[in-house]
Amino acid sequence: NDACFDDVPEIGNNSSLYRLEESKLFESKGKPSVEEFLNFIKTTPFYRDQIHHIVKIKSQKPRYGVVPLSENMQAVLKAYGYRRMYTHQATALGKILQGKNVVIATSTSSGKSLVYNIAIISEAMKDPRMTALYIFPTKALAQDQS
Repeated sequence: NDACFDDVPEIGNNSSLYRLEESKLFESKGKPSVEEFLNFIKTTPFYRDQIHHIVKIKSQKPRYGVVPLSENMQAVLKAYGYRRMYTHQATALGKILQGKNVVIATSTSSGKSLVYNIAIISEAMKDPRMTALYIFPTKALAQDQS
């Protein structure tokens, strides 16, 4: 699989990090392969001594679960393009809707936010007077995603 590098930021004219599309280091035309990109960053001074181990994980087919949601909530999700939930989402949401405390620890962009938002919206649809308090560790998020 080729990786997508459309959003690689331009660091500056004097930096060894520059837009990958402009790089002459890649043999392939167009977007670099994953191997070419990894070789690029491993040989770039900015990343020196930051990459110690690389593991290739074979892709897997997604697994989906079912959560008993109200027809109204299902209609809202469907209107926004959500047809089904992954197993980790369905399991966590099922527990939350049973009143259990849940911690979801999965990788970035795996749908964690969707789980707690569905739980809150589901409850708000039952009782419009309900409230929710969102607390985020913004400093940790900023350091992790900068």
